[in-house]
Amino acid sequence: MHQEFSIRHPALLMMVGCCLVALFNIDFTGTNIVFPSIISDFNLNLIDAQWINNVFEAAVAISFLVGTRICMVCGLRETACGSMIFYALFCYAAGQADLFMPMLVYRGLMGLAIGVAYMAVFLIVLNVFPENKKGLAMGFIFSSMGIGMLAGPLIGAKLMEIFSWRSLFYINVPIALFISLGFAVWVPRP
Repeated sequence: MHQEFSIRHPALLMMVGCCLVALFNIDFTGTNIVFPSIISDFNLNLIDAQWINNVFEAAVAISFLVGTRICMVCGLRETACGSMIFYALFCYAAGQADLFMPMLVYRGLMGLAIGVAYMAVFLIVLNVFPENKKGLAMGFIFSSMGIGMLAGPLIGAKLMEIFSWRSLFYINVPIALFISLGFAVWVPRP
């Protein structure tokens, strides 16, 4: 997949991509922190609760396999925007879940959606940035992974302290919609 793009705002596009990658890692690591409350609310044991992240990660892995093809068929911009909108919807649904099985379904759908968007970010970097800037762009992407992994537990703990475990999913909604808007504005058309 190689499309020719003209990029006018590489720093803004990179910021949006880094926000997505950080959000993915904040979601995953933050969820681990709120497990005790989820276990209590759903009357689960630790093994069952672990499925909340296992389903998410399995769905992400599957979406990596199909994400490239979706980008090729639908376009990078459209895939990145659409998958983040779906992610926002499923985050809201996960925050509303009152039963364990719907929570697992929503987590799986969240994983599929953000995994496809994640693939779109990598393809955007490979297709949009010139050869001499790709390494720097990928460096920012990988740095935002680490930042997200560090921030997730802190954010999860603070949200639990102030609100509830559900807030970890609700806070993702406006962030995901902002990221979708950023892709719509700053990912160039071929």
